[in-house]
Amino acid sequence: MKGAVKKTVLDIAFPVVSLLIFLLIWQIGASIYNIELILPTPIATFTRFFALFAEAEFWGAFFGTVLRSLIAFGISFCVALLCSIIGVLVPAVHKMVYPFVVILRALPTMSVILLSLIWLSSTKSPILITFLVLFPMMYVGFYDALTGVDPQLIEMARVYGVSKRDRIVYLYFPAVLRSLFTDALSALTFGVKLTVAAEALAQTGESLGLLMQISKYHLDTAGLLAYTVAAVLLSYLFELAVRLIKKTVRFPL
Repeated sequence: MKGAVKKTVLDIAFPVVSLLIFLLIWQIGASIYNIELILPTPIATFTRFFALFAEAEFWGAFFGTVLRSLIAFGISFCVALLCSIIGVLVPAVHKMVYPFVVILRALPTMSVILLSLIWLSSTKSPILITFLVLFPMMYVGFYDALTGVDPQLIEMARVYGVSKRDRIVYLYFPAVLRSLFTDALSALTFGVKLTVAAEALAQTGESLGLLMQISKYHLDTAGLLAYTVAAVLLSYLFELAVRLIKKTVRFPL
C-alpha cells in the first residue's frame, strides 16, 4: 500500500517539478529581454489564456479545431486499419498500397499543405493535410502489428478451415489492439499539431490556427502564446482520454 502511494506521489511530483523548472526558465528569459513583444512573462501569458474562457470566439475556434482533428484522425484510423487488414489477407494489395505509403511519408509536410490549399477550401484542407500525414504512420503501425501474429497460429487456422472473418476477429484484431493505443495516442496528439498548423496557413475560419495568425499580425505575442497553450491543452486532453479508455475498457485479448 505504501509503495503504491509513494509511486502515485512521485508520478505527480516529477511532472510538477519539470513544469516549475520550465516556467522558471521562461521567467528568467522574459526578465532578460524585458520586452513583452518578444517574450511575455508566464503570468502575462496565462492571464491572457484564462481570459480566453470568456470569449465566444475562442470556444468556436477551439471546438472547430477539435472537430477537424477528430475527423482527420477518424478517417486516417479507419482507412489505415482497413487497408492493413486487406493487405495482410491479400499480399498483392499491400504491394500496391505500400509505394503510396512510402511516397506520402517522404513528401515534405509543407508541400502537402501548399498543394491541399490549392485543391480544397480552407475548411477542408486541414483535414486532408492531417490525413495524408497520419495515414502512412498508422498503416505501417497496424500492418506491422498484424504481420507480427504467430505464423503457426495462422497456418493452424488455415489447416482447420477457419474462415477469413474468424481469423480477422480472433487472430488479427487482438494483435492490432495490443499496439492500438500507442499508435492512436501518438497519431492523435500529432494530428492536433498538424491541424493547427494547416489552419494557420489556410486561414481557416473558427480555428485556433487562424487566431494564432491574427495574433501574429497584431504583434500580440501574449495572445499567440495563450492560443499555443490552448493547443497544448487540447493535445493533453486527447492523450488523457486515450489513457482513460485504455485503463477502463477491457478487451477480450
